[in-house]
Amino acid sequence: MRKATLVLSLAATLTVGALRMPAVAQSPATLPAAAGADTRPAVGSVLGGAAGQAMGPVGLSDQLFESLSGGIAVRYPAGSKALREVENDELMEFRDDARKSSMVIRRQTFPAPMMLTAGKDGRGQVQAGILEQTAAAITRQYADPELLKKGQPGLKMLRQDLTNLGNYDVGMLVFRYTRDAARRLAQTAIIEANDRLFYVVSLTTPGRQDVEIPVTRDGDEANVDPGEQQAVDLFRKILDSVKLLDRAKIHDDQVARLFRTRTLLTNWTERKLMATLIHEQYFRILREDKDKPGSFTEVGCRYIVEEPDRKGVEDGITVGIHTVFTEAGPGSAITPKTPRSEIEDRLSVSVDRRHEDWSRQTVLNDGSTPTPDHPWPKLVEFGTSALKSKRVLLVNAKDPRKPEDQYKQGTNEDPKQPWTGMQDEYNLSVQYVGTAGNQDPVNHPLPVFYLPQALDSMLPRLLPPNEVKTYLLATYVTDAREVMLRYVEVQPAQDVTLAGRRFQAVPITDHIGVEGSVTTHYVSQTGQYLGSENKDTHIVIIPTDQQTLSRLWPDIRLHPPGDPGAAPLAAAPDPVGTGRLRAPMRPAPVGSARGWAGLAARRERTNEGWLVAGPVAG
Repeated sequence: MRKATLVLSLAATLTVGALRMPAVAQSPATLPAAAGADTRPAVGSVLGGAAGQAMGPVGLSDQLFESLSGGIAVRYPAGSKALREVENDELMEFRDDARKSSMVIRRQTFPAPMMLTAGKDGRGQVQAGILEQTAAAITRQYADPELLKKGQPGLKMLRQDLTNLGNYDVGMLVFRYTRDAARRLAQTAIIEANDRLFYVVSLTTPGRQDVEIPVTRDGDEANVDPGEQQAVDLFRKILDSVKLLDRAKIHDDQVARLFRTRTLLTNWTERKLMATLIHEQYFRILREDKDKPGSFTEVGCRYIVEEPDRKGVEDGITVGIHTVFTEAGPGSAITPKTPRSEIEDRLSVSVDRRHEDWSRQTVLNDGSTPTPDHPWPKLVEFGTSALKSKRVLLVNAKDPRKPEDQYKQGTNEDPKQPWTGMQDEYNLSVQYVGTAGNQDPVNHPLPVFYLPQALDSMLPRLLPPNEVKTYLLATYVTDAREVMLRYVEVQPAQDVTLAGRRFQAVPITDHIGVEGSVTTHYVSQTGQYLGSENKDTHIVIIPTDQQTLSRLWPDIRLHPPGDPGAAPLAAAPDPVGTGRLRAPMRPAPVGSARGWAGLAARRERTNEGWLVAGPVAG
């Protein structure tokens, strides 16, 4: 059923504003064409009726949307705005709120070959293709039961046929449906790049608003609605602009990165991980003024604790992170009425990275007084991953369908022993519990280059700073609820400017996906972390010490996760009084103290140039 579910997820591309159509499970049996389907190739000829309100002349934008990672380039309607927060598998969505239209570009891959249209399988039986299955799912989804009772189906399939785009076959679906007492026109093109890769381009616009649509004796609509005709012409222009890109260079780059990543992960031994731990770290979070470059505002702070840990017989690492964001501004009194968001992370991983577990609690304090009926919004995330090895049957010598395998069994000790081997299974499981209700759990297989959550904040310090190399990792992204590719590039040492201060550092660029928003980390040539920035969000993070944060945020209580009774920063001044970070040596909370000896020298290091209290430029 996985194949059918993946096929029908194409239907989710059809959107009406924020409304999305869910995938519908379906059997692979032969499916008839949707009722009312018209197989004529001219779209305009099947859009008829009395004249309605036109959507207004719309052309294509002068700009080209190009996704190198997705492998497609296409122009979109002029006046539309791109949405960065898109659904899974969507490359981009463009919306025009004034015209109430949306365009979605989606890339869909399948683990096994798929047919675009109906055809015979290996046994000679006719099987529905992606086009037929999607049309049937749309019909079931948008057929309004209340309208059916009145003899009004609520959906009319205007086109369902096969055309072409250059050398590529394209399945076309055009239908009109009623939602919230308004008709919508949806046009979708399913482009077959190959039998495992398909692109879906969809345009949803207002449909004709006639109370009754007149039809001819043959059942066709009497004439063309101007607004729908403009939408059809626009979609034809969009399809004419589609170009599928060659992804060979991206694939070659990914393979090269993975070779380097394999070496990197091999070098992350227990000794390396323990030597990288920093017991306590404090950070300032700033936002640069978009209208006044070089001017920064304090918007939060962060406290991180990294410690050796042991669970059962496994040595590991536990990382606690407490982050506070607020718009109150530095020096302001932080009271229970001050709106802010707090995130507490407790992340654990074994030193061999085969097992991890984490919890992440996000609380939004909106400034109100929480009550049992109206608590502060809270979301708690629990995640685990495990790499397990199991013995599997390599050859079934008793399979009657493969008589040639009957002799593939036995060992020197036992001639009837089946041939078996070891196979690794690496899986992730994430659960969500929130005040607004529990979300669906996430279960996902993992690649061997997956980066555990506990090593995320340590990554810039785990990379060799003097080796100009690129890497590819996989990471779980909470916002997307997906395991996604993470591209990391270590650049040559150079002069950089961060938060108004200029110094020499090694930039490390870090982004999700080939074209994702880039966060740049800065480390010294000895691997010491110096700060991070993201020019898209204008957020800057720089290391500091407890004394500085106590001056900037005297009322914020930063504490390791699970210790909410900690005193405010101002009540716990730097015991050394030097203005530098000198973390006390504490034993591991559970069991083993292995690895602490290797941290002794690390404990005395300070982030030169950042730990001196003082205003940021601007």
